[in-house]
Amino acid sequence: MTVITAGLIRDLLRDQHPDLAELPLREVEGGWGNQMWRLGDELAVRIQRMDTGPHHQLRQLRPPRPAEPPGWPG
Repeated sequence: MTVITAGLIRDLLRDQHPDLAELPLREVEGGWGNQMWRLGDELAVRIQRMDTGPHHQLRQLRPPRPAEPPGWPG
């Protein structure tokens, strides 16, 4: 698992958006599947926290068991 830090986000910004890399950056509390960071006053960075391996993704994409309508015989 990759630990998401301000340094990692700065490195990604320097590589992908150098024009944004020096804006103020602060972590936003909360979130279950994603970690959010404020970037300056108007932007945000969202990084997925969950494992992105194929096994995990396939498990997440499996359709839910169909529910029977109320009063359905059986």
